[in-house]
Parts: sequence; structure tokens; C-alpha cells
Amino acid sequence: MGHWLKVCLVIVLLIGGARVVFAQTAGAASEVPTNVPPDTAPTTPSAEALPAAGAAAPAVVATTIPGKKANEPSTLSVVDPPQGRPYELGDTLRLRATGAVATAVLVEWGQPLATRNLALYLHGVEMKALQCSATTGDNYVDLSFHLSRDSTRDENRTAWSSLLTSEEGYVMTFPVSLAIGRQPPLGAKDPDAIHFQVADPTRIQLAQYVATFLFLGIFAIIILNSNLSKILRDADTGYFSLGKTQMVFWGLLVFLAAAAIYSITGCMERIPQQTIALLGISGATSLGATLIGKTKRTAAARELDKVRTDKAPLAQPGAQLSPAEQAQLTLLQGQQQKLETTLQPERPSRGFFRDICDDGNGPSFHRVQVLVWTALLGWAFVQCVASSVAMPEFPESLLLLMGISNGTYLGLKVPE
Repeated sequence: MGHWLKVCLVIVLLIGGARVVFAQTAGAASEVPTNVPPDTAPTTPSAEALPAAGAAAPAVVATTIPGKKANEPSTLSVVDPPQGRPYELGDTLRLRATGAVATAVLVEWGQPLATRNLALYLHGVEMKALQCSATTGDNYVDLSFHLSRDSTRDENRTAWSSLLTSEEGYVMTFPVSLAIGRQPPLGAKDPDAIHFQVADPTRIQLAQYVATFLFLGIFAIIILNSNLSKILRDADTGYFSLGKTQMVFWGLLVFLAAAAIYSITGCMERIPQQTIALLGISGATSLGATLIGKTKRTAAARELDKVRTDKAPLAQPGAQLSPAEQAQLTLLQGQQQKLETTLQPERPSRGFFRDICDDGNGPSFHRVQVLVWTALLGWAFVQCVASSVAMPEFPESLLLLMGISNGTYLGLKVPE
């Protein structure tokens, strides 16, 4: 009985071991070996879609393509371009790889997403954070890059800004290349470059003309209209205010630039921190100038009360005044007249440019330099928007220079 029990146990163990071996053999047969030579590696089904760039990479990826021949030439080319027009934002750029290039693309695609590197280069600029997908066909592999600009991603926005400012004109020519792994970018052939435009040139020109017309027209209407001009005038003096003019200038410029970019690209543009800093500097300058004006007006009102009090005994009818008292009365009368003129609620404008550049004694340097710097930065802002179709990001040193310029204006406004 004990003998038969031992035999049964041996049979059970043998059956269990056979099932384990069979399961492992079947699993191995269903997988594709990762380190087999290219001539012996199994192939993927024809036209099988590979995972998108944002998806997790498969554990195993084939290293050959369907129908690959032993002497297949290794090429990289641009295929399926738009018909009758250049590439635009929102289009898909498709690169076709054959031969050893296709094999290298497949091997790199099989790497984990964190280490995978299949980077599109246009005009030598790495176009980062583009959506990418891959498909295999008969003797080739296609990589599709979606030419989209995401203003919320720094690397993507910076890449597009560098690319679009590398050439002038509405239609630009960009050489195309592809970086596979750690290898240098491989240039495409036949064609080796693409023609690119942000959008239809007619639409870009129309947006520029409309934005320019609106900016000049709105500014002119505000200045010439007696009611609307109060937006730019100092409430105390009635003169045009340099601080308020600068604030309206930048606010209107940024708004129209964002609207023009939206009309061209169809996407709401991100407002960079540098542009927000410009708006902040101009707003703070306007607020500071207003507070200084209020403080000076309050001080002038107190001084006027004091002058009137001092003058009252000397200005009595029939008062007999000594020469010294007469001189003092004349002085007090002059001070009173000057203070009353200063505190006059509204005074007629002396002209827009004279109001913002004149400190009361003629054109002043600290006012003129603020006007010049604002005009230069505004022109640079418009040029950047026109060339890159994006909000510019000014260097911090330039913003610091503008801040110093406006601070100097506020400091010298006190004794005006």
C-alpha cells in the first residue's frame, strides 16, 4: 500500500511539472524575442498602428518590417504633403523611413516613453512637445508629427518662436531632419525641405491691417473726443497725463495683438509674464502719477488757505501799509494767483504732445525719455508679434530699464 502511494505521488509531480513546462513553452512561443538578429526576428502585421507617443510603450517591439528585402535602401523622406499650399499650423508632417532607418525607428519606438527620442527638426530647431504617431506599411515605417503650437508649454512655445523668427516672409522654407536615439539628426531627402506658413498670407495681412487701423483709430478718437479724452486726462489739471497715456497704450496694444493672433491661429494666446510686467509697470506709473498729483493738489490747497490768511490783514480797505508790508502784500497776491491757477478744476489742453512732455517750464528730459522708450518698446512688440505670431517675451534687463525710466519720471514729477 505504501509502495502504490509513493508511485501515485511521483505521477502527480510529473504531471504538474509537465504542465508548468508546457505553459512556459507556450508563453515563449507567443512572444517576440527582443535581441534576435534582424534576419530571424518575426515581423509585425502589415499596416499595424504602433502606440502613440503619449501611450505606454509595449514590452516587445519587432525590429523588422513587413516585406523588408535584404538590400532595401535606407531612406528618410517627406510624404503626403498638403495639396496646392504650404504646410500650416495644425497640419500633419509625415516622414517615411525605409531600410535600416526604418529598423532604427522601430527599435527606438520600443523604448520606454521617458527615454524614447524620435525628434523632428525643422531648420535645425528641435520641435519639442509635438504629438507623434507611427505606423508600419509594406517595406516602410511612417512617423506622423502634428504641427501644433501649445503656448502653455514653454519648450513648445520657445521652439516655434525660434523657428518662425529664423526666416522672413509669410512662406518659409525649412530643411527637415529626424533625430533617432542619440544619433545626430538625419536629413530627409526628396524633398529635403518643406514650405511652411503659419496661415494664409492674406489672412495674416488682413489681421495686421485691421489691428493697426483699430489701434490708431481708437487712440485718435480718445484724444480728439472731449468726453473720451478724459480717459487720458489728469482729473486735477485737465491736461493729458503721460502715465495714463502709457497705460492705455500698452493695454490697447496687448489686447489687439492677442485678438490678431487668435484670428490667425484660432487659439487663445498665453500672455507671457514679461507682457504682464509691462502692463504692471505702466499701470503703477499711472497710479503713482495720480497719487503725486493728488498730494501736490492737497498741499497747494493748504498753502492757498495760509496765503489768504496772511493776506487778509494787509488787504483791508484803507489800510496804511509800510513799504515792507506793501511788498509782502504784492508777494502774497502773486502766490495766491499762482495757487488758484494750479487748483483750477479744468484747464484747456495745450496740445497732446505738449501736455505729456511739458512739466510747466517747457519739455522735460524725464518725460521725453519715457515717451521715447515706450514708443521703441511698442515698435519692438509689434515686430515680434508680426514675425512669430506670438506674444513676445522681453528680456528682464529691458523691463528693468523701462522700470528705471518710469521711476525717474515719477521721482522728478514731485517737484514739478
